[in-house]
Amino acid sequence: MRFLFTIPGALVIAAFASSAQPQLANGVKAIVHDSIVTYHQVNDLTMSVLRDVARTARNMQELERERARLMDENTERLIEQELILKEFADSGFAVPESVIDDFVEQRIRERYSNRAAMARSLQEEGMTFERYRERIRKEFIVYQMRLKNSQAVIISPHKIERYYAAHTNDFVVEDQVKLSMITLTNNPADPEQTVQVAKEILARIDAGASFAEMATVYSHDSRRSQGGRWDWQKTSGLREEFIAAVKDLEPGRHSGVIRTPEACFLILVEDKRPAHVRPLSEVRDEIEATLLREERQRLQDQWISRLKRKTFVRYF
Repeated sequence: MRFLFTIPGALVIAAFASSAQPQLANGVKAIVHDSIVTYHQVNDLTMSVLRDVARTARNMQELERERARLMDENTERLIEQELILKEFADSGFAVPESVIDDFVEQRIRERYSNRAAMARSLQEEGMTFERYRERIRKEFIVYQMRLKNSQAVIISPHKIERYYAAHTNDFVVEDQVKLSMITLTNNPADPEQTVQVAKEILARIDAGASFAEMATVYSHDSRRSQGGRWDWQKTSGLREEFIAAVKDLEPGRHSGVIRTPEACFLILVEDKRPAHVRPLSEVRDEIEATLLREERQRLQDQWISRLKRKTFVRYF
């Protein structure tokens, strides 16, 4: 069972900020050529995420482990950024300032909706618009350089087929069932009254009444407006009483009254799908997307390693 970590986020952040003071005095996390990655930069990135992590961490030890992981991750992220920016400058590339202005405006619309909201947010963060624009400029350059480095990736049909053969188990689909359901919440004062109503509805269905119509009129759950219809579900994911009820029903057949402590149910089996392996034709695009993502990441890692080998990088 997972418990929420109830120490207020502000106190958590304050505690970490206080413990960080000795490191802030040193200030430097890494040097990349003639650029410095500061502890303050890494800490800012980390704290922006840590506030969300604090809401679900079970204890201070778990939160500290996550903070340490994020600090390492963000240190590498900022080092990679400086390596890419140096490569951009060394290659003699340039980006027109008008392009940066357009990108900044797009970011403002996406994140803040308007400039007034942006100004308030930047003021709260203690950041000037010039610093914000420079940060966006760097992000834009890094994004474009990464994109340039991984544009030419092509996945061959043979590679897709090999992946499919090696990962068949990933494409196994369990038994599935599509149901319609009528839910009648028990009357706490007289549960037997609910059972009697369920039996009357069942009798009407057996006499030819539409299951969907009965669900729309009588069901108490959120699906009543859809005639009680549910989408495809794994049979194993149903509650035990439902699995037992639908196990031997063919599509088009309905159950009897299913009694539980909180409600009575009637179930109609709309359709069934036996367990099977999804064919290659169905998953080809998914596999290609996976292989593209993996290959692009491999190329990125390879590229960053090359940049590190030819650039002075020192960690502190």
